[in-house]
Amino acid sequence: MVAALALATNWTLYVWCVTHGRVVDAALGYLLSPIGMVAAGALVLHEHLRPWQRGALGLAVASVVVLAFGYGQPPVFAVLIAASWTLYGVMKKRTSFDALTGLTAETWVLLPVAIALIVVRATWGPWALAGATHADVVLIAFAGVATAVPLLLFGFAAGHVRLTTLGWLQYIVPTINLILGVAVYGESMPAWRIAGFAVAWLALLAVSIDGLRNAGAAGAIEPAPVPLEG
Repeated sequence: MVAALALATNWTLYVWCVTHGRVVDAALGYLLSPIGMVAAGALVLHEHLRPWQRGALGLAVASVVVLAFGYGQPPVFAVLIAASWTLYGVMKKRTSFDALTGLTAETWVLLPVAIALIVVRATWGPWALAGATHADVVLIAFAGVATAVPLLLFGFAAGHVRLTTLGWLQYIVPTINLILGVAVYGESMPAWRIAGFAVAWLALLAVSIDGLRNAGAAGAIEPAPVPLEG
């Protein structure tokens, strides 16, 4: 249930950022998420922080400070996206479900909430899909598919791909979001924003280097693929 609420919070924040010209903020949130995982490991799971991890946390804090000065306020949406995704990761780490079972359970938890919101909207305001075209409805349906498929693939990959491979994939989402925000949606990248992102990239690079060093020291071996039934 907690994982479902964390995921719903994260995705709602992301969708709000996308629809309100804050795609770059969303990129920063997912850039800071791996650093949040490191912090959660230390604070929640009482894991010992290695020097590279402590350095990454310091750089992440510096990134937020730089962006706060540039914005004139803390990068609230980016921090909330990172925090909610970190909470989701911690909750998924504590469950023993496979990817499909876990995501299905989370969906069932959120279904009554979604139905209640639709009923409230229809009762005390305009219908949720009022004015929507057939194309809008189709796009909304496929947006659900575009949400579920990456979550399933990530859940499956986390159990079948070694750390040295999975760690570098953390760069993909924030990179795509940053490119979309600047190149497609025309969001600005002033010097202070570039500086904040640069420091955040350094923090994520430090986490990745630490993961590579630690996996190499432990002699990590990539597990063999698990055959699918049927």
